[in-house]
Amino acid sequence: MKIVIAIWSLRMGGAEMFSKHLAKKLIKRGHDVYLFPLLEPYDLSLLSDIRQENMPILIPFKTVFFSWLVWKLHALCLRLFSFRLRDYLTKRYFLKQIKKKKIQIVISNSSLTDEFMAKSLYKIPFVSIEHGQYAISAFDHEIVNRDTLVKAARVVCVSKWCARVLMETLNLDSTVIYNGHLKNEAIVEMPETLERKTFTFSMIARGISQKGWDVAIKAFLKVVETKDAQLVLVGAGEFLSDLEKRFDHPAILFRGQINSIEQVVRDTDVGLFPSRKYEAFGLSILDFFSQGKPVLASNLGGIPEVVEDDLGAGGLLIQMKNNEEPDVDHLVKLMTEIMDNKSMRNSLSNNAIRIAGRFDFQKTVSEYEQICLSVIQK
Repeated sequence: MKIVIAIWSLRMGGAEMFSKHLAKKLIKRGHDVYLFPLLEPYDLSLLSDIRQENMPILIPFKTVFFSWLVWKLHALCLRLFSFRLRDYLTKRYFLKQIKKKKIQIVISNSSLTDEFMAKSLYKIPFVSIEHGQYAISAFDHEIVNRDTLVKAARVVCVSKWCARVLMETLNLDSTVIYNGHLKNEAIVEMPETLERKTFTFSMIARGISQKGWDVAIKAFLKVVETKDAQLVLVGAGEFLSDLEKRFDHPAILFRGQINSIEQVVRDTDVGLFPSRKYEAFGLSILDFFSQGKPVLASNLGGIPEVVEDDLGAGGLLIQMKNNEEPDVDHLVKLMTEIMDNKSMRNSLSNNAIRIAGRFDFQKTVSEYEQICLSVIQK
């Protein structure tokens, strides 16, 4: 098959990294696959990695200067003529490339690229992957463009929670394909290892409020009033920088952004995932599960589908207040219990390894491969 995998931009994010890994695996299976980032600016280190891996990428504006110039001209045309120059040039470039490369199908990974494909494609089908954007918008009672999704040949949701929200709010059928997890074959040693003085809780996520960093910190500070423990926080962003200034505690380690997180996970006893409001899937949970580390995670969105199965749980679920805010006191209780009960940790650890095996990325790739084939062969 000849496939384009579209994403809104090249950044360090769940949908973005998923797109890159899906493209790479499909190429290994013998398909012609091209990554198409719709908007700039990009994470230049990620762009460099993609180019070093010789992964085909479609970029309308090849240089930083050309991109800057187009944005300037776009702003001028918009002000003088209400003409969206950059959108026009991007669409023209994209249609030329899919014709030249004889693309058969597009896999779209964001609402922005869904809208672009719905307006640009006429004969070539596209598959929309719902990573949570539509479900989250519907959850917040925002207007969701149903007409865009209707134009997709198939809609794929990353969790049953997403699928249920789409059905309840948009009356839209979808297929559920869970995100797979890429477990590295070898542990990558970090130049600086974590100090293993005591029991370690860790949290790895994007540096935004919705991930519940402040919830983890507040609960931890109550725990260390009576327990010996440390909290490792891996992530970057303005929100996290503000927290680092507010919570100056010797047992709280702000590690910043780390590309190779395997050492952090290995040096962790229990992972924390106290998201607020919503979470479509929770891929970071599988980073811990893949190395047998239990998690304490919010009981919302698609998280329970990752944490538990019919045979048991790889972690404990945090009670929510008003179905949106993690209960700090309940998290304190869970943190204390899991520290004191080694037998519980061992049981959760065994379940975690088993559950991680269910979310194999090769299985995910196979399911998307079958989806694309079924659409093309219609």
